[in-house]
Formats: sequence, C-alpha cells, structure tokens
Amino acid sequence: MSEQAERSTAKPSSAEPSQSARAEPEEQAENTADEKVDPAVEECFNRKGNKGEILVRMIVGEDGPPTVMRLGEGFTWLHGSKICVDTVEYAIRGDSNWPGYCTQVAKVRDNPGYDENEVPAPRLKRVIAQAGDCG
Repeated sequence: MSEQAERSTAKPSSAEPSQSARAEPEEQAENTADEKVDPAVEECFNRKGNKGEILVRMIVGEDGPPTVMRLGEGFTWLHGSKICVDTVEYAIRGDSNWPGYCTQVAKVRDNPGYDENEVPAPRLKRVIAQAGDCG
C-alpha cells in the first residue's frame, strides 16, 4: 500500500487530549475558586445543634450481611432538594424501600463498645429512626 493510501485510511487518533483535558491544574483550580458558594449551603454546614455521632445499620435483604457505618455530627446540604438535613435524616433518606432492605439509626453514645467493623453488624440499641422493611 502506498504511503498516501495509508494516510487516507488511517483513523484519527484519539490520543490527542481534548481542550478541557489540556488545562493546567492551576487553571482548573482558578475556575472553581471563582465560583460563589450559596449562602444557604454555607449556613447549613456551619449550623449548630446536631445531637452527636450516629451509627447507621443497613440490612440489604439477601444481598449480603448487615453492615454499619459511623457518621459524625453535622448537617448536609441536599443540592437536589435544596434543604439542610442532619445526619439522621441524611441516613434515612438513603434507604431504598425495597423488600428486605432496612436502614436503622442509633446514637454512638447509646451503643458503648459497638464495633462498626464487625460483619454481620450486630443490632443497635435504642434505635432513634428507621426506614424500609425493618419488620
């Protein structure tokens, strides 16, 4: 095959980075630093009054054993809903509502010595909120 024929049948190279991928890290940082934070979001993150760390126990039906995660005190801004929620509400909103799936929340201080790394996760004492099929 001639050199000219090779050139005409060659596919364009996708190795060339796009214009946005070529931006230097400093340029990308400048672009995001100029964006204004919504005052409601900032107020949410600085809000006081959350009642402490929580344990969130998740039961996932037949898909695996119950697990637990520990969440710190604080508030979270839900960008889609544009509301500020505490960690309990945040955890409960994450439940799938599928049969056999359950989310339970308890305070860390009400579960002294609880090992959040144990699998399957033991039951929580003094559940303060739950959602889903907790039967």
